[in-house]
Amino acid sequence: MKGIRLGLMLACNSCLLMAQSIQSDATFGINGRVETDLIDQNLNPYGYNLALLPDEEVIIVGDPYGDSLCVKKYRNDGTLDVGFTTPLAGFTPYIFGASIQQDGKAIVSGPISQASYHTAVARLNIQGGLDTTFGNNGISSVFIEHAYESQVLELSNGKIIVFGSENNNTSNIPTVVTRLNSNGIVDSTFGINGTSSNDINLGPEFIPSGVEQADGKLLFAGMASYRLLLFRLNPDGSIDSTFSEDGIVIDPMPNGGEAYCMDLQSDGKIVVGGYSTAPYKPIIARYNPNGTRDSTFGNAGVHYFTDLDEFQEGVGIEVLPNGEIIMLIADLGGDLVRLAQLLPDGQRDPSFGNNGIYQYPGPGLRPRSLRLSGNKITISGRKDVSDQIFLLRFLLDLSIGTLNPGTPADPSLWIYPNPISEQFTLQFGLVEPAPVSVHLFDMQGKLVQNLVQNQSFEQGEHTMSLSCPGHLPAGNYVLTLEVAGKKMTSVQIMKK
Repeated sequence: MKGIRLGLMLACNSCLLMAQSIQSDATFGINGRVETDLIDQNLNPYGYNLALLPDEEVIIVGDPYGDSLCVKKYRNDGTLDVGFTTPLAGFTPYIFGASIQQDGKAIVSGPISQASYHTAVARLNIQGGLDTTFGNNGISSVFIEHAYESQVLELSNGKIIVFGSENNNTSNIPTVVTRLNSNGIVDSTFGINGTSSNDINLGPEFIPSGVEQADGKLLFAGMASYRLLLFRLNPDGSIDSTFSEDGIVIDPMPNGGEAYCMDLQSDGKIVVGGYSTAPYKPIIARYNPNGTRDSTFGNAGVHYFTDLDEFQEGVGIEVLPNGEIIMLIADLGGDLVRLAQLLPDGQRDPSFGNNGIYQYPGPGLRPRSLRLSGNKITISGRKDVSDQIFLLRFLLDLSIGTLNPGTPADPSLWIYPNPISEQFTLQFGLVEPAPVSVHLFDMQGKLVQNLVQNQSFEQGEHTMSLSCPGHLPAGNYVLTLEVAGKKMTSVQIMKK
């Protein structure tokens, strides 16, 4: 999800809502900020996408010269890894996609002029060079010419999807999803000869966001003729008719809109961010797993940021461990970087910023991407004044709760990433020394594995690295934590 998603999701028996604050990460760059040359000839802030490596190093992809794709890596303190930067010749000015595979290799997508402007995927090894085991010496053509943008994502089985809108020289511009095998060869078992094309016949269609569900289905969000679009594919590329009856949601909102970003809650609900038109202002909407609007969220399923100025849009979104939602808002006037935070019911979190909005003063900053890792938020974008890219990193005050075996409570327990592949991290706190056990159950209550058995821990906060059994099928499971023999809390997790 969004590559190897390092976002945190929590589904406790009872969510613990805590006051939260935000501050710049002083260990990253200069007071949480990094600026680097990476010039885009078209002055387009949407040419820069962000991906995070497991150790919180940052990958940025963009177009510096007009005929090359440039990938840069920054260490987790914000310094540039000069040994990694390698321009890839033959790519044309575009909105590039970027993702990180489970093995730490980067995959990027964009149009390549050497193949009649077909979209291509390049895979880079951990040193930044082309991975020659992939495609043709590291580059694989998708044989589709995308319009405006392409995005790329590795699936849990190691295969890769490239998605966007097809430039078919018509006004419809249908959505297309192509799947590659892990070696870069087009997977002919997906859709028709490797591609699933869906033309809704409503005019231009765009899908800037896509995720893989725990069951292997693929969910995409975007816009169809200025109406919010969601659709879901089965693992074989066919449309999923169980999603909104025909596999497609066209949500007109009051005056139309578009989704730029999407995340999944651990209960399967779908959270999207973007904007509504007339007036052009940000929105966050939540949908049930079947595609219907979640009426328990916000105003009939949508939170409208009516108090903000026009020409702002949500461009990055993450679900936090306590069920709250944080969204990056881009000001098209380039005056401010904003972060908005909502409670799980879709109302503003009054403890965050000013009435749920945190403002970072930065004239000329045009944010593009947001990623969450632990309690750190990393933002990327372009600086209009100097044609540079910028990175911002913030720390969220997401204090975990403490577990007291003598006092019933609503404790907080963190698990990330979630969904998980195999390795994951668990965080908890104790008010006094005690033995701790961690068990994994299936959704029918059958014990799958004892991950920790009566291990002694001291008072305070603890972080553990655990492994989910690799042979487990994808799906939902329940992890329970016992302190001194008493079950204290349970968390639903998704296995990819």
